[in-house]
Amino acid sequence: MPTDLERWANSQVAAAVAIGINPLDAQRAAKAFLALLPPGADPNTYIVPGHQLEQDITAPEMAQDALSAFVAREDVPSQFKLILAAGEGE
Repeated sequence: MPTDLERWANSQVAAAVAIGINPLDAQRAAKAFLALLPPGADPNTYIVPGHQLEQDITAPEMAQDALSAFVAREDVPSQFKLILAAGEGE
């Protein structure tokens, strides 16, 4: 039987998927939020401190994630996708 937090996370994932968020991204975000949630805190009212949300946007995995999102967009002309996907010196 799922815990209250698991039910909360499942409802958040379902809501995110309903508005078009990738299910894997929604699950990852809910899991990351719950990892930052202090014991006993209410997930509906808790605000994560800003310093815990900071990301190193220069990290290679962040650049790859941004490239993947850019290439997946249907409104981006294919010639621009090819330029970025080619990489440096390839």
